[in-house]
Order: sequence, then structure tokens, then C-alpha cells
Amino acid sequence: MKRFNNATRALLGCAFLTLAVAGVGQVSEAWVARYNGPGNSGDVATKLAVDAAGNVYVTGYSVGVGSSADYATIRYDSNGNQLWVARYN
Repeated sequence: MKRFNNATRALLGCAFLTLAVAGVGQVSEAWVARYNGPGNSGDVATKLAVDAAGNVYVTGYSVGVGSSADYATIRYDSNGNQLWVARYN
């Protein structure tokens, strides 16, 4: 299975969201967001969801400080602004 880095996942997510909203047609990038966890190391998105208000939830794992891969979920608003991050070791 091919693994994508965070930037590729964010771009794919934006492309998917644009297609879902526009139906069919030309794809345009709405926004890109990058997350760098406290360990300043590997952060991997594994799932993406969008709610009715257009908020985007990205979940996966992120290397913490003094820990290995922690669960991490990030919520972005419809403009790509980070609203909150929840982490669990």
C-alpha cells in the first residue's frame, strides 16, 4: 500500500472536498493546512471527515515529546483555520 505524506494527504483531501461540493468539473484547491506535532517528527493523517458546517476533521498519529506515536485529531474550519487539536498517548 502506498503511503502519502501530510502535504499530499491535505491536497488530496482538498481536492476531494472540492469535487464533493462542485459535483463534477475542474478541481481547484480551496486551502492547505499542515500540522507539526510537538515531537517535530512524523505526523501521519489516516482519516478525514467533513461535517455539515464544512468543518474538516483529520485524524491519525503524531510523534509526541517523550512518547512514540500518539493519536491526534485536528479540526479545521471551512477556511482551513485550525480550531483545535486533541492528542492521546
